[in-house]
Amino acid sequence: MGLTIGLCAVLIIFLFIRQERSYDRHYAAAEDIYRVVQITKTPNEVDYSAGNPYPMPIALREEVPDFAAVAGLHAEGSAVVRRPGVDHQQLGEVFYADEGFLEVFNYETSPKVRASVLAEPGKALIAQSTAQQLFGEENPIGKTLEVDGDRQVTIEAIYPSNKGQYST
Repeated sequence: MGLTIGLCAVLIIFLFIRQERSYDRHYAAAEDIYRVVQITKTPNEVDYSAGNPYPMPIALREEVPDFAAVAGLHAEGSAVVRRPGVDHQQLGEVFYADEGFLEVFNYETSPKVRASVLAEPGKALIAQSTAQQLFGEENPIGKTLEVDGDRQVTIEAIYPSNKGQYST
């Protein structure tokens, strides 16, 4: 019984370490990608979040010139999207990113789109699976979506859905 418990413990530890070491390995520069984590303490809990204030990526670019690239990424959670003439749909995960996103994460888009897709507000890069969910076989490039009833975004590019956990 002791041997069984020991082997189970070793197996669980091995699987945990393997999963942790495989995190984000599908990115070309995985060894050079670091995440800034925000710690929020309340009387009842401590929350660790990858979400950071919007000015942080700008400050990091200006104040720490050693970084090759900095990406601002804000997780919004779920959102309701609507397009003209079509009823609303719920998306499970929505992320807001700045122009550094495509420099840090190697999602495949056309070279023409790559330089400018996220450089200005209101431009969207969506996963192929999300494009199919929202538009079916219709080409979504150039189409406008209303997000949560108060933001308009224009779809500029699509990336393959199988590139990791951020698929929307």
